[in-house]
Amino acid sequence: MHKIHLWLLLALLMLAACEPDPPPTPRVDPLTGQEARAATLRVQTGAPPTMTAAAFETIRAIIGQTLTPPPSPTRPERVVTRTPTPTRFVESEEDLLGNVYLPTDWLAGTFTATDGNTYSLDSFSDMTLIIHTFDPDCDSCGVSHQNLWTIAQTIVGDAPPIVYLNLNINSLATSRAVANWSSRYQIPTNTERNWYVGSASAQLLRLLTETFGQATDSMLIVVDPQRESHFAPSVNYAQQDWTDVLGFYVFSRISPETEGVTEQPVSEE
Repeated sequence: MHKIHLWLLLALLMLAACEPDPPPTPRVDPLTGQEARAATLRVQTGAPPTMTAAAFETIRAIIGQTLTPPPSPTRPERVVTRTPTPTRFVESEEDLLGNVYLPTDWLAGTFTATDGNTYSLDSFSDMTLIIHTFDPDCDSCGVSHQNLWTIAQTIVGDAPPIVYLNLNINSLATSRAVANWSSRYQIPTNTERNWYVGSASAQLLRLLTETFGQATDSMLIVVDPQRESHFAPSVNYAQQDWTDVLGFYVFSRISPETEGVTEQPVSEE
């Protein structure tokens, strides 16, 4: 009888030893946001435990550095790819290109001519300024400039002052590339005839973009003596076209009786 009681006692002791450990006592203080996110990440990835927020703060205090988030990426500068609206539209009978941009500060921009000198567009005030853009990498961009050069050679004597600017707008083009373009089309800088071949400065390119839209080759900008600008985004003019442009913006705006010139700018050959 005593043996049966002993066996029962041994069996109860073995059952008690096999019971699982009681669950851990939950922590009283709640997890911080950082600890909660770290715990969730460890569960999802199976990563080993990491240091607590308190330990992290202790290490940061020892190092003496303040951890800051990475800077936000800088937004790229917006590039204007449209043609801004002219200050006012006019009928073609009143304006050949049909638009007018009133005087702005873009004429403060500069360019460097193939003669090595730098000029400001403001230095040609009280003159009609014909700006025709080009890109030295464009194989067919010189024909319109050649036609303008031919017409410009015929304007002599008491004609009103006109400045011609063949303006490179490719900021990556070297001065040698611009000089080679000038030689290839035989239209070099000739200051005695107010004829310039040069490259726009970074400032002038920015001002052109802000005023007229993205600068491209074959643009035409006519600036009259009142500093109003007349713009065409892309032209490829024959000699007669240039005759019409100069006739409208130069000769039709003066009085033949007082200036002693005829209204026809060039003679027909």
